[in-house]
This record gives sequence, structure tokens and C-alpha cells, in this order.
Amino acid sequence: MCGEYNGWSNWETWNLKLWIDNEQPVYNQALLLAKTYPDIYEASNRLKEFIESIWFPELPAGPLADAANMYLAEVSWYEIRYRDWE
Repeated sequence: MCGEYNGWSNWETWNLKLWIDNEQPVYNQALLLAKTYPDIYEASNRLKEFIESIWFPELPAGPLADAANMYLAEVSWYEIRYRDWE
């Protein structure tokens, strides 16, 4: 899905940020990563790795793995890191 959604670059970015904000332990860890890595790109990469490790573990090949990879490919990790934790 492409195009702006609720002020975010796309639905996937908005949706993932919504999940991050609604799970207190995940939010706390994401905020810690943002503060630990002041370089926005490094923090964005660390955030991506963290989210993938907890919500998108290694999936066997198949439609679920394809759908997860398509979703994650659309997320703007930089935008998530930059907008709220700058």
C-alpha cells in the first residue's frame, strides 16, 4: 500500500508505530534505542532489528513469511525514529 496515511508516509509505518506505542515494554525499549544511538540511521536500523526479533521471528517459507516481509519492506524506520524521538 502506498500513499500518506494519518500524517505518516504510509499505512504500514503508521500501523507499526501504533503497535509500538500501545505495547509499553516495546515502547520503552524503542525509546531506549533512540536515546542510546543518537545517529538517526543507526537508531533506525537497531529499531528495525529489535521489532523484527520480537514480532517477526524467523518464519518458515510460505505466504505468512511473504506477507510479513512485504509489510516490513514498506515501513519507514527512519520516520518512526525521527518523528517522535528527535
